Amino acid sequence: MRHLPVIATAIAFALAGALTERLRNNWAMTCANVSCDYLQVRLGIINQMIASRPRSSPTYLVIGDSLTEIARWRTMCGLAPVPAGISSARSDTWLPYAKTVADALKPELVILALGTNDLLTQGRLGPYEQLVSSLSGYHLVAVSQHEMPSASKQAVLEANSRIAKAVERTTEAIAAVTTDGIHLTMEDYARWFDAIEKMACDSQEALMGKGR
Repeated sequence: MRHLPVIATAIAFALAGALTERLRNNWAMTCANVSCDYLQVRLGIINQMIASRPRSSPTYLVIGDSLTEIARWRTMCGLAPVPAGISSARSDTWLPYAKTVADALKPELVILALGTNDLLTQGRLGPYEQLVSSLSGYHLVAVSQHEMPSASKQAVLEANSRIAKAVERTTEAIAAVTTDGIHLTMEDYARWFDAIEKMACDSQEALMGKGR
């Protein structure tokens, strides 16, 4: 009997450890490939950007990663940019948040610029189709993965094939020089933006022609 307190304490510690591990795993799943603190900071900044936009100003929303976060986005097709970039973000990072952010802004166009970190950390796209499905109520343009030294050409081709099947309006892929094997040079960005603008404006014109 005198060993019962010791056994009870051991069981309590084991249960507490299991619960802590479960909570840690759930938290990691929520934050995916991004630091949870940084994710919350970026989401707060994105919400502030949305709240500060005049309601009468037509916008386009860019959902992306560091390529989106550090880029200097320009007005396209008469729409002002709202760049929702989160460094290191993957498809699964954005899955719980993309629709909420889009619903808060109600943009004319949503540009989905994700997949790079999926390729770099997993070698393939994550739940990209689920993310697209969550945004099905929006006029969507997808950005193809650029060729880069840090990912195999085969992985990029497979990712772009999935992207093209998931989203009707998909940009032409660019071959990037990059600054570090991943991120775009100024020249890369110029060609990247041109590809996005062409698809965005062409699809906007087609949409206007059909009558919204």
